[in-house]
Amino acid sequence: NDDDMELYIGPRCSSDGTRIFIDLFQDENCWEPYQSSDGQTVEDILGYQISYHFLKNAYSGESKDCISCEEDVNDEDERDEEDADNVNEMCEELYDASAKCESTHGISSGFIQTNRDEDDNENQVENEFAVCGFINALVWDSYTETGEINIFDEQDVIIRETTTVQKGALSFLALVAFSLAGYAAYLHRAIDEG
Repeated sequence: NDDDMELYIGPRCSSDGTRIFIDLFQDENCWEPYQSSDGQTVEDILGYQISYHFLKNAYSGESKDCISCEEDVNDEDERDEEDADNVNEMCEELYDASAKCESTHGISSGFIQTNRDEDDNENQVENEFAVCGFINALVWDSYTETGEINIFDEQDVIIRETTTVQKGALSFLALVAFSLAGYAAYLHRAIDEG
């Protein structure tokens, strides 16, 4: 632009949250939208019109249907239909690149479990605990989506209770500990007197 300012281009949601647009941002993370004083748009900066045809695939207007990840058997390009699974290539790549939290949710044959021994995915396997912690923090409103501590929303509190079996086991272990302490005192006295 004319201000010799570095601008970044990235996706953003429309004000009503139903569409995705390409917009200008001031930072490389695309968190701070660029407000042009002279009304410059992405098209003005790039010098050509942007087609939103492909972005429309990310939403379906009023119906809010999800995009299917099922592989299209009539794919003219034949890019991915010959592999063993029935998942389209876009969904495979999105899943492979995404952070995973599978083990704590009972997934026994997911990405983490099947790739634990491969060196290619070592980082994702090691980060699973951190990813699960971050997801739990979002679910319980501890942090916002950008990682900031959420001080405004009420925090959820989990009240934990001990079960009857746990209470019984603790009582039994306490009784055993006191009995052993008494027996040790008895032996100590017997040795001192003997």
